[in-house]
Amino acid sequence: MRIFGRVELTTADYQSELRFTAVRRDGLFEFAAGPIFVILALYFGWKWQRPWYLAFGGIALLSLVANWIQGGATELRVTGSELLATGNLAKMFSTEIRVPADEIKTIRYEAGGEGDPGGLYIRRGWGRTCLLPGLNSEQADEVAQAIYLRFPDIGSGDHNPNSLLFGDQSNLTVLGLSDSKRKYSDTET
Repeated sequence: MRIFGRVELTTADYQSELRFTAVRRDGLFEFAAGPIFVILALYFGWKWQRPWYLAFGGIALLSLVANWIQGGATELRVTGSELLATGNLAKMFSTEIRVPADEIKTIRYEAGGEGDPGGLYIRRGWGRTCLLPGLNSEQADEVAQAIYLRFPDIGSGDHNPNSLLFGDQSNLTVLGLSDSKRKYSDTET
């Protein structure tokens, strides 16, 4: 058994859709770290009579059980009209996400943060959604590239002319504040 886990990604190209399957194989660290953390939190909560430790340990235990029940696989189906992610989405209560294709601004890898896993994310509006958790940046780029090649209208970027972050049509406004040819006078009126 490996020390750290890995994600195996498979791609299937069907007549009207692309399917990506990410299967997470836990390593020794992932296999042992969660249960050890839960046991320690519950033990110290019981020993020191700290209800917060007990509550935290209980929530962590529920999260471990939900993750175990959901399994280690996530499947993403991409058609011209929608993206459908099913399986273990690294969420306690949700096992399916359906997103209309016309709402998607970008598809790319994000590292996660604030409790979110790293993986393949889509951006729509101001929000972001993880569709394939656990992928590294190379795997996520591979999936995004395959989607762009097969369905070029999905996630082609934000071409809003008011956007400062995305799009080829967005130009920066030059204010000329660092113009060296401008002369300033010290005279007072």
